[in-house]
Amino acid sequence: EALTGKKFANYWTYCGLIKINGEKMSKSLGNSLTIRDALKEYNYETIKYVMFSKHYASDVDILDSDYQLAESHLYYFYKTIKEMKEYVEKYNGEVTHDDEFSVEIVPKFNEVMDEDFNTSAALANLHNIFKYANNIMKGSKKSDKNSNANILANILNEVHVAYSVLGLFEQDPEEFILELKNKYLKKIEINLETIEEWIAERATAKKEREFEKADSIRKNLEDIGIILKDTRDGTEWDIKALYKIG
Repeated sequence: EALTGKKFANYWTYCGLIKINGEKMSKSLGNSLTIRDALKEYNYETIKYVMFSKHYASDVDILDSDYQLAESHLYYFYKTIKEMKEYVEKYNGEVTHDDEFSVEIVPKFNEVMDEDFNTSAALANLHNIFKYANNIMKGSKKSDKNSNANILANILNEVHVAYSVLGLFEQDPEEFILELKNKYLKKIEINLETIEEWIAERATAKKEREFEKADSIRKNLEDIGIILKDTRDGTEWDIKALYKIG
């Protein structure tokens, strides 16, 4: 601060050792991982999520599986945020601050953060928040659409107020979802055009009552990591690995 004349940090904490798959991170062991290297492979919010899932004062053992789990969690959260925003827009929702659930989001966040910066508990609360939001969207009666849209608008607002402190949910949901989908398509070595061709072939098979062929196409896609979901608007596809939420 004496050199720059600018504040260096608001808070300073001492953290435990960083381990990679059970071994202490060390240049001599050849297992060091820099933020720059990690950003070549993972979205910056994925890296934050992995670090926040551990308590800062404990040794942090970063497992390869931690990143995929973080991606699947963030994928679920961002998909829910996207659907919430669409619901709010469709049914003219607005922030009203008058439902019992949303008004507890910030106080609960503050409560766990006051417990020695318990970021892992703050992340755990997100699952309850988005599960509640999904239940609202799935179980809505026609007469409740506007009031439920208001609740969803409240939740989105309070999640932003609380979790912007951790720098989460800063990105456009559609772009985040697309980025992850494309990443996993490259991993399983399949492109969008091939998936769409198989979906079209399956639709033709179902129309011609060749159900065994249709089931075979679904299974072949699932075996390589693509899952299908039949909806009123047609068949949607998604990445199987991103639904392994633990």
